[in-house]
Amino acid sequence: MTGPDGAPGRLTVSAAGRERRFAPGDRVLIGRGAGCDLVLADARVSRRHLEITFDGGWVLRDLDSANGTWHEDTAVTARPAGAGLAVRLGDRLDGVLVEIIVTPPEDGAEAPVREPVPLGRRLTIGRGRGNGLVLDDPLVSREHARIVRGARGHVVQDLGSANLTFRNGDRVTRAPLCDGDVLTIGRTRLVRIADRLHFLPGDPDTGLELDELAVLPGSGGAPLTLSLTGGSLLAIVGPSGSGKSLLLRQIAGRLPPAAGRIRYESRDVHANADIRTRIALVPDRHTGHRRLTVRQAAGTTAALRRPADTAPAELAEAVRDALAETGLTEAAGRRAGSLDAERRRRLRIACELLTGPSLLLVDEPFAGLDPGRARDLMRLLRRLADAGRQVVVATREPTDLASCDAVLVLARGAREAYLGPPAGLRQRFVSPEWADVFDDLAAVADARSDLLDGGPPAVEPPVRVPAAPAASVRDRAARRRIAHQAGIVARRRVRLIAADPPVLGLLALVPPLLVLLAATVADGTGLAVAGDGARRVLAVLTLGVAAASAVPVARAVAGDRAVYAHERAAGLPPEAYLPAEAAVFGGVAVLQAAATAVLWLAVRPGPAGAVLLVLPALELGVALAATALVSVLLGAAVAAFLPRPDRALPAVAAATAVQLPLCGALVPLAGEPLLGALAVFAPARWGFAALAATTGLGAGDPGDALWRHAAVPWAMSLLALAVQGALLAAAALWRLRR
Repeated sequence: MTGPDGAPGRLTVSAAGRERRFAPGDRVLIGRGAGCDLVLADARVSRRHLEITFDGGWVLRDLDSANGTWHEDTAVTARPAGAGLAVRLGDRLDGVLVEIIVTPPEDGAEAPVREPVPLGRRLTIGRGRGNGLVLDDPLVSREHARIVRGARGHVVQDLGSANLTFRNGDRVTRAPLCDGDVLTIGRTRLVRIADRLHFLPGDPDTGLELDELAVLPGSGGAPLTLSLTGGSLLAIVGPSGSGKSLLLRQIAGRLPPAAGRIRYESRDVHANADIRTRIALVPDRHTGHRRLTVRQAAGTTAALRRPADTAPAELAEAVRDALAETGLTEAAGRRAGSLDAERRRRLRIACELLTGPSLLLVDEPFAGLDPGRARDLMRLLRRLADAGRQVVVATREPTDLASCDAVLVLARGAREAYLGPPAGLRQRFVSPEWADVFDDLAAVADARSDLLDGGPPAVEPPVRVPAAPAASVRDRAARRRIAHQAGIVARRRVRLIAADPPVLGLLALVPPLLVLLAATVADGTGLAVAGDGARRVLAVLTLGVAAASAVPVARAVAGDRAVYAHERAAGLPPEAYLPAEAAVFGGVAVLQAAATAVLWLAVRPGPAGAVLLVLPALELGVALAATALVSVLLGAAVAAFLPRPDRALPAVAAATAVQLPLCGALVPLAGEPLLGALAVFAPARWGFAALAATTGLGAGDPGDALWRHAAVPWAMSLLALAVQGALLAAAALWRLRR
């Protein structure tokens, strides 16, 4: 018997108040005749009306019946059963209803089966007790999804859940729910049959399956085939460049294999987005924020990945359980950066355990650890597997492999050199030293590479698996979910800034330092008289605010490259990440700009009058704040396109420096058409123009119309800054989505 992906399963057929179960290999005959397996006493049903047979999967075939077999007003001659199906015999409207459901085979004792749930006109599904269908699962929101009956049938709608709703493996926000469709909510799978939802139990006999898998294109050698069932620990061992990490990312569904299939719980990992939510990948790099405490790091991960309506007490309990399971309870109050390498890796594992994955992939957990710590970490992984999970470890520094259930040794090019129990390693390899084994594997790989007939190089495939389509931001539930995640990311950034005294001190020193620098180039009239002294002051304030606003956010976003990539794969949308970072650093930049304006007016005279906002001090503050906000978005966009800090920071510095001649303070733009055209794209050009309009610099330099002491030039400058900010935000968001 099979499920939707061809996995052997049990068949249950019910009709006319009777129910029977069948095993693979059975031939099920339904009709009016006495020799049928399910006898239906209805004159419209033929004596031998319908048969269900197993042919790589359960298939229904109409036996040339007089009145036909009908599925949703369509005559059926032959049709796969999939996970379930409802057909009518004898009449398409009110014929005898036959319900068919395919479930995994029994393993030992009979598992308790929940009664089917009637759909009715309206059914809500969630963790809360007020729902029509209550799912006691921490990954399910209190009100997770709703099924309503409309003019064209039932429709399922996601209600802004944290962990999404899936129909037939694909993420949905609103979609029709037809007969035979499989609905996945949290860890629960349900199949619609007629007007009821049937529970699909998990298959205890299936786990991770690699079927004729080629990790790299043109690498040669036999494809990988293996199977893990139950609580198992598999070690993937190989030298650097053998494709271990790439294989883990393919198993997690983040990259496609060159050939073959990867299935988990009998379902294709790359074709079913819902099954990927049960797989957790622990990266080889430290992706957490070192200045957060262990409890804060795990708590932030829990808040991001669990439903927004999860109570704080539930989140705290989940964090305590994950830290206890990984042996980090005593270190909960310590900063992550103060932990040794082994405990930091335990923390990464703890963060992934917060969602209760059934398949845990751990990349290079033993790198750089002394033998004792590596052995302790392997024992932890063994305990996690013994708790019922499947654990796959990729390592180039194998240790304590006797604790594993199986070992896969890869040669260069991701070719299988050994697959079997740890005890067989001694028979397979002559030397017990892994350094010698890796040398031998490299020599064999070099010899074979000469025979590959000019195949493509063994490099990581650049094509990525398409992500599930993002929910429309116009959808109210999606907006709520994004706002919730953005709030978590923003609170984390505030904590990180507060936990870094040097950075906090530098941010606080920006306004007085800018005012001090501006005072050194000013004359005694300050900004009260439109002259060269005022022009120099405005140039210092504009460019100083621009640089002070762009650099911190660029440093943070570029430094978050690994963090963001990991959280993006786990479900954090860029629509939540970018606004959160921009809001925090934008808020800091606005405070700095306002403080700069206030401090300047406290020590030197300000402009004589305003052009639009009544108070000249208010206009100065607004213009500096707008320049600061656009500069924050400029820094974020540069960091998104150049994510490495050693490249992003020089690029931001260069982008700020090039604005000095483009702002118009030093070089007249009126007589320079090329320079004037380039200046349109410089935020400092428009920020300086707004300040100049308030100050009235146009009285001394009528060549620049934007400097006139009037409302129109000031408003035009602010509008140009707003357009620049929108374009920079769109560019950064586009890049982060990729």
